[in-house]
Amino acid sequence: MPKTPAVPGGQKKVRYSKLKKLNSAVKIAAMLLAALMLAPLPAAAGDTDNGDAGELLVYKAGNSYGNIASGSITLTQPAKRATITHYNLYWGNKVKPLSGSGDVLTYNFENTLIPEGTTRIIACAVKGGSETEYASAEVNTDNSFVFGELKYTLGILSDIHITQNMGDLHVRHFRSALSQIAAVAPGNLGLLTVGDNIDGSNDMPAVVKEQYSNFLKVLGDSEFKEGQVLSDHRKP
Repeated sequence: MPKTPAVPGGQKKVRYSKLKKLNSAVKIAAMLLAALMLAPLPAAAGDTDNGDAGELLVYKAGNSYGNIASGSITLTQPAKRATITHYNLYWGNKVKPLSGSGDVLTYNFENTLIPEGTTRIIACAVKGGSETEYASAEVNTDNSFVFGELKYTLGILSDIHITQNMGDLHVRHFRSALSQIAAVAPGNLGLLTVGDNIDGSNDMPAVVKEQYSNFLKVLGDSEFKEGQVLSDHRKP
């Protein structure tokens, strides 16, 4: 097992020689990231004679989820790179890339699922049709998804129209629905959101109508008429 000397930023440089040819070649532009940064950068100190793999691969996560890739990749290329045609990137661990991780190409999508078992991002150098060495960077695996274990089931009650009159038919139906839910699944948690909110006073609809009319006039029509509000834009 080769040594993994520490490098600036807390990352480790991992280099392997005579790496066997892996799955289908994947150009670095196909990395599963929302923002991909790959440009020739000054080579880091300590380059080996082969100089095929990137000196340092740094992955900067753009979120707090272990199984979702978002952020940027910066690859410091070696000084001896004249014969390198492109780089390949794989999901992998400390030992090798994951089997099949280079078969599917996904270009710059946010919230891309990181395959289970991934601990590192791996960049492979391709020389003469074969992969020789690679550099890798750690992937955040904290807060990883737990697949196969049910956490929550969700339900929704939508478009509920009730008034302040507790004897109203709609109010009674709503209270009955909540009672049934509590009886069937007493451990449920509820979240109530309110959309259009008009209280029970008689003058409120008229106030809202006036506010709506004024809003339409602000849009640029200084000669907006009441009839236009009702016929062209309907009542709110």
